[in-house]
Amino acid sequence: MDHAVKKSSRGYNQGGITPDTGFRPGSGCLTLAKITAVVLVLIGLHLQAFAAAPDAPVYEVGGGEVRYVDFPVYFVSDESRSVDVTDIAAGAIPGEVIPSRYHIPEVIADRWFIFDIRNSSGGPVTRIIRLDEAIFEVAELYYQQDGNWVRLQGGLNIPLNERALKNRTPSFAVSLSPGETRRLYLKFYSGTFHLTLGARLESPEQAVLFEQKFLFVYMMFFGAVGALLAYNLFLLLSLRDMIYLYYVMHGVCFLVWTAFYNGFDFYFHDNLEINLGLMPVVPLIAAFQTMFMRRLLDTRLYLPLLDRFLAGIALYFFAISAGTFVNQGVYHYLALSVPALVIVLLGTGIYSVYRRLPMAPYYLAASSGNVIGSFFLAGVCIGAIEYSFPARHGILIGFTAEMIIFALALAYRVKRLENEKLHYQKEATRIEKSAREKLEVLVDRRTAELRKSNLELEKLSNTDGLTGLLNRRYFDERLRGEWHRLQRSNGVLSLVIGDIDYFKKYNDHYGHVEGDHCLQRVARTIMDSVGRKSDVPARYGGEEFVVLMPETGLDGAREVAERILNSLAEENIPHRQSSFGKVTMSLGVAEFFPSRGQEPDDAVKKADALLYQAKMQGRGQVVSGPDIS
Repeated sequence: MDHAVKKSSRGYNQGGITPDTGFRPGSGCLTLAKITAVVLVLIGLHLQAFAAAPDAPVYEVGGGEVRYVDFPVYFVSDESRSVDVTDIAAGAIPGEVIPSRYHIPEVIADRWFIFDIRNSSGGPVTRIIRLDEAIFEVAELYYQQDGNWVRLQGGLNIPLNERALKNRTPSFAVSLSPGETRRLYLKFYSGTFHLTLGARLESPEQAVLFEQKFLFVYMMFFGAVGALLAYNLFLLLSLRDMIYLYYVMHGVCFLVWTAFYNGFDFYFHDNLEINLGLMPVVPLIAAFQTMFMRRLLDTRLYLPLLDRFLAGIALYFFAISAGTFVNQGVYHYLALSVPALVIVLLGTGIYSVYRRLPMAPYYLAASSGNVIGSFFLAGVCIGAIEYSFPARHGILIGFTAEMIIFALALAYRVKRLENEKLHYQKEATRIEKSAREKLEVLVDRRTAELRKSNLELEKLSNTDGLTGLLNRRYFDERLRGEWHRLQRSNGVLSLVIGDIDYFKKYNDHYGHVEGDHCLQRVARTIMDSVGRKSDVPARYGGEEFVVLMPETGLDGAREVAERILNSLAEENIPHRQSSFGKVTMSLGVAEFFPSRGQEPDDAVKKADALLYQAKMQGRGQVVSGPDIS
């Protein structure tokens, strides 16, 4: 959109209106001198910006199909973002000559490219100045014409229909008369850091031809990947296998990212918020790829520990996507995570090949192509790899190769599963006919493995995650079980309940991380102080611990409690907020005979009352009592 920009009070014409020269008929030589002086002043004022501006490079654009790519420009960076073109033209901010292929560092600033174009030919010419990346919130071109500033706009903040040229990237057309030289001020701002852009100066025909080639490449990419996605969407609806859903969603998210990263989405809408609202699809690419990998490699079966880790990675990227939807600042966490993700995904592929997982070669070959393309794109963006069209857009080849290989892998996977099914059916028939005993042995072995897995799972579910002791749920179940057993055998049971003294003050003074370390050290002390395998040390809750001691009387239980207290004293854990100067415990010890008609809850209440008595008597001690029911 072309429009004149009024000058500041630096001596420019206001709105293009020529001031009164003071001419009067009959003024004579004095009047002529005044006119001459005024004209000279006006000319000087008109050329002030051009003369005060930096010594910018000059490029001949007249005659022939001349194209300038990555050409030297005078560069100015305005980190205040408050300087207008008149100040830039007057040289208010010093600059330097750099190539127009520029890497945007992680610094918020308005940046300016300044250069001259000259038409030495005998006819008028029109030239296109454009940036080869789309994601600029602000992109404006300024030049002077007839004493006024002309501003052309083309950034993301400007709807496509209102841009200087209706193109996905900021593009501007400038016309020059024969023999005319014009200074151009190209201003741009992007909130996306670590982006490498280039400016191009070329004829309209060259610009159209380049864009046609660019669109051809990308439409081929969209068509190829779109056909693969449509085919696998049909398989998803037919087979109802979640792996096809992950494949399709991975591809769709990548296509959406490619569209908005390269500005194609503005052909369908004119709202910057919609463009920014597409950012959450980027972490979804990683999330769905991770889910697809888990399913393709069947890590749940072959690598169960790694499978849980990969599930956590997928959940992390789903969280990043949701967070970006709420607050776009969360998106920056993605840049920190992607290098680690690449290492994990490639490492998983290599390890899976080493373990000879059935689909591992397919996965490693497919992901390697995409990783290489992403590596070159990232290298170009951060300025580590020299810009070229293959390096910048090679990710299209890598991703297309990845999708094709994954599609072939899915087809092979279906065939392999069918073959495995037939093989297992034949093998089962042969085993059933030839040796039923072997089948029983196999069933027994699998049952034992399942039992072992269940025991391990049960152990994990019964363990307190912080201290490694048994948790309260297990303690409650064990207490009820021992209680009923000792009711029948008229046995005795003792219970020790302990509480870390002044633990809240410890947390407040040393912090929760040190508080967790303290809990762990106390737990190890308790575990080391308990002698018998039948005793049950557990974390009851917070800083409270309990030891269940079946077939143990009051004296034996008190001995264990005293041992805990003494061992903790030897640990000598500093506690400045305690009157003891170190971490201590108060312990209550109670003895019970379940056959006398009490309930398990009565035992806990009794021991807890003795613990309270220990605290009331000054803490750091053991108080015990028999069953007086």
